[in-house]
Amino acid sequence: MKIRLVFEPHSGVNINNNQTFRHYGENYLSDFPVEWGGFIVLDSYETLYERKEPLYQFLIHEGNETILTDVLKYVQTNPMHGYHTHVLVNKNNQKEVVISTI
Repeated sequence: MKIRLVFEPHSGVNINNNQTFRHYGENYLSDFPVEWGGFIVLDSYETLYERKEPLYQFLIHEGNETILTDVLKYVQTNPMHGYHTHVLVNKNNQKEVVISTI
């Protein structure tokens, strides 16, 4: 199972520096086997704030149900300040599904 965590900045939050967010995210997710996934830019209608900003992502390539449960619990009880966290899952190379948005 592949797990992807995508961080969308709240309105007014503006890092726009890959290395800064990478450091911030790696510390935030240090208990999980994540790999930096860089940034993506979505069409403004696909984001919560309808604007084009980079969304930063981290990947867990060898995830399982235990890791997914732990990640969901962690991001719900300890949300990253200034960001919405989207948790997406790809099970058995099927279409990726959004599990949660916090």
